[in-house]
Amino acid sequence: MKVQIPFLELLTNRGCNLACKGCTTYSDIKHSGYNKWEDTRKELEPWLDRLDLPAIGFMGGEPLVNPDLENWILGVRELLPNAQIRFVTNGFLTEKKWEIFELLRDLGNTVYKISYHIPDARLDQAVNRIKNELDWEPIYEYGIHRLY
Repeated sequence: MKVQIPFLELLTNRGCNLACKGCTTYSDIKHSGYNKWEDTRKELEPWLDRLDLPAIGFMGGEPLVNPDLENWILGVRELLPNAQIRFVTNGFLTEKKWEIFELLRDLGNTVYKISYHIPDARLDQAVNRIKNELDWEPIYEYGIHRLY
């Protein structure tokens, strides 16, 4: 019998395009490099016989700075075809990495979360584009309306 863990986050990288004071993953401290999907896959695969993972998330730093991110997304979907993919970003690279959002939309069963750290028109544009172009719907979780 598998043990169910409701949600597992995988660290794509520590580096970030921001340096928010008090970052919970210490991305405010200079980090470089990123984790390759194949390395993480080798670490994750042995656990899949023991764990039931209905949802899996990507965290960083900022996942969008990882040049291997597409492989991460496709690899997780291959290993866990029914798991919800939760994608957290600070939103500042949304336009530059729009193809990642289209890929997540096309794969389905995904949640986008933009962590709104700094009031900025670029974030408002990112949220509006996601809402308007990707069949976005607000979610309600943990008793919180997750629109903004």
